[in-house]
Amino acid sequence: MNKEVKRYIKESIEILNAYPFLVIILAFTGIFIFHGIFTRFSLFNLAIHIIIVPIILGRFVEISRGIQLTTPFNIAKKHWFNFYIVTLLFSIPLMIVSIMSQQHSSMLDRILFIYVDSIVAILLIYVTPLIFLLRKNISTIPIGFKCLSNNLKRSIPLILLTLVTTIIVPLLFEYIPYTDTDEYINPPLSIVFFIAIVDFIKTLISWYIELMIFITAVKILIKDLSLYETNQ
Repeated sequence: MNKEVKRYIKESIEILNAYPFLVIILAFTGIFIFHGIFTRFSLFNLAIHIIIVPIILGRFVEISRGIQLTTPFNIAKKHWFNFYIVTLLFSIPLMIVSIMSQQHSSMLDRILFIYVDSIVAILLIYVTPLIFLLRKNISTIPIGFKCLSNNLKRSIPLILLTLVTTIIVPLLFEYIPYTDTDEYINPPLSIVFFIAIVDFIKTLISWYIELMIFITAVKILIKDLSLYETNQ
């Protein structure tokens, strides 16, 4: 592993450990169980999650750059629209595969979804940080792709970590007993709470790794592309 990337990963872990409540908020608001009493809770969580994701990512960019922290409203004002324009664009392939999977529900469709999800996540490794560093949307996509291709060897640790979030973590949690509400017509409350706890742990692990990738990519971009000076 490149020594500089290794140092950036270590620094990203230090940042995350210094602000654990931000990771916990993302994980807690990422619990979506559309069943019974949890349906309204999940809808509320979804609304909050949509609002806070770009705010928390923007906060970690500020922390990584070592600049003065701004208000959540200011972060949202600068980045919310740009973030979701790009997010929605990259969600299109996943939506198409998801619709296909619902129609056939075969193992091949499941594998295809994981494959597409992994490719999209890898392509976004540098695109997402650039949204916050350049304060732009669509124009960050070709720049992010170029950054990935030019730094492919050095980005291998980030690519591997991305695959952990898209393949390893989902598979580890997929076969935990009693965690599929579709198996029950009217699951007992204890089962629903158990599913919520498992979902929280899964989301917490995924977000921690994704934020580690995000912060490391931010540091690589600041160092290599002199983006810090560009946006002063």
